[in-house]
Amino acid sequence: MKRYEKAPSKRTKQSTPLLQGLLLLAHTWVACATAPVPAPLPAPHPANSAFSLAPTHETRDPASASASSSSSRTSPPAGLSDAQKFRLFFRDILLVTASNSGTEPVSPDSIRQVLASHPEVLRWALEGKDWHRLFEDADLSQSSSPTGASAPLALPIPKPVADTWLTTLEQTSELERLQALRQVPDSYFEKIAEQAQILVSGYALDESPAVRILASPKSGLGVTDENLAKFLEKVLPRFYKKLNTADKARILAGQLELPPKALEEQQLSALLQSSGPCIQKLFQLIGRDVKNPKLQSAMNALQSEIRPFPGEQALKTIESRYGKSADQLFKTFDQKPLAAASVGQVHLAELSDGQRVVVKVRRPQLRERANREIQELLAAASS
Repeated sequence: MKRYEKAPSKRTKQSTPLLQGLLLLAHTWVACATAPVPAPLPAPHPANSAFSLAPTHETRDPASASASSSSSRTSPPAGLSDAQKFRLFFRDILLVTASNSGTEPVSPDSIRQVLASHPEVLRWALEGKDWHRLFEDADLSQSSSPTGASAPLALPIPKPVADTWLTTLEQTSELERLQALRQVPDSYFEKIAEQAQILVSGYALDESPAVRILASPKSGLGVTDENLAKFLEKVLPRFYKKLNTADKARILAGQLELPPKALEEQQLSALLQSSGPCIQKLFQLIGRDVKNPKLQSAMNALQSEIRPFPGEQALKTIESRYGKSADQLFKTFDQKPLAAASVGQVHLAELSDGQRVVVKVRRPQLRERANREIQELLAAASS
């Protein structure tokens, strides 16, 4: 990894030590996060192991946890308002955008899969509900341009076909809905992907309540170091303003898990949970002595309740690492993690010989995202 040496600068001396300290923290943390870890299974690529195995005497019964992969996307839980369902639908669209690097066009079939997993939104599309009204009810209209938010959601299919789909929608599986949606032209799903891009590009993250709280000298973070206070006030908003599309989409997706008009402390927690590893590590360090009650819950969650990534992604990482399917490697694999941290998470599993193990899996694209954060922090500090 490239190391940054101190270079002569005309900037004030106050900002230079802080920036160097942050870079040292980031480089040290990334080096630790990407170091190889021994594993009992034969490893075809020993360097930079993405996960490790350790025996366990855990008595929890994993019999119901299959090693086979299953979709990490689930239908919204019952009892949600229409606005919350629409927000969760767009959350999944944004996660597809983020996983696609945020720069490459999203495939129409990826959008089809998301719509198939949200039967209520599919029903609205069949009924021809107004897209603009849904945006307003879901509190998304301020994050999207008026032109982008006014497009209709109606599926471009004949009304008799739509009526037939409506009568059978309750009895269809997600796979059946996906197959039916493959009859709809790609242009419809490309339009939805375009709405997602508009949503992300119009989202003024640096002006959000969560970033304003972190940047405000009066926020109650308890920062006494003058240099660090200047970093939070000046550099952090610029960092979030210039954030790349993929990471910005991930953060907005985290916000969409909240109900409309969520409390500021909820928005702050979602921001930190969805930010990258360097920002998370920074606020884990400086957020330990927070006195402001609004900030305490968010900082406490950052210390011990980092949001896990889907178990399906963990299995894919393992399969890619060993060149074998999960069924070949494990007798059982619990996709629900025991614990999650900024570096990775751990899962209970049982090897084919019956040995119980704890599997530690590094977060997908951890090193790449940390490197992006370092570059973007440098750019924000230099502007």
